[in-house]
Amino acid sequence: MSRRMKNQQHDQKETLSKSQSWSNVEPTVHTAKMVTVEDDGMRKQVEDEKELKNKPIKNEIVMPKLANSRHDLKMAVMKRENMTRDSKHDLIATERQKALLELSLTVKTSEISKMDMAIKTEEKRVKQLEQVLERENIKFEEFLKENEKKSVEARTL
Repeated sequence: MSRRMKNQQHDQKETLSKSQSWSNVEPTVHTAKMVTVEDDGMRKQVEDEKELKNKPIKNEIVMPKLANSRHDLKMAVMKRENMTRDSKHDLIATERQKALLELSLTVKTSEISKMDMAIKTEEKRVKQLEQVLERENIKFEEFLKENEKKSVEARTL
């Protein structure tokens, strides 16, 4: 069980103990059963609270505030259940996106490294060809000088 789920369950237990509305529910091993029992119990309590609001109350100043806060607390717990389900789906979707992005990043990184290697080999080849071209150019200039010397000698003879 993940740390997040444990924290959520701990928060739920604290919320339930504060509202003192779950004293009749026995804890079970299966979380799915707990959720359905909690949802049914919360719905029943919400209905009971609505009935209490409709009945005349002797101490109107204190009781409506307590009823409102209990109702708000129960609604928050119910919304949290829905939010956790949605957040799990969102988490899975974001993890899937993250994995796809990491995969594409590694593929592109490997392609870039291959291209860098190809560029380095081409640069080496170009340098070698430049050196060969310089040597050939020097040899050709020497040939031209020798050829000119021979032509000058041939003219003088």
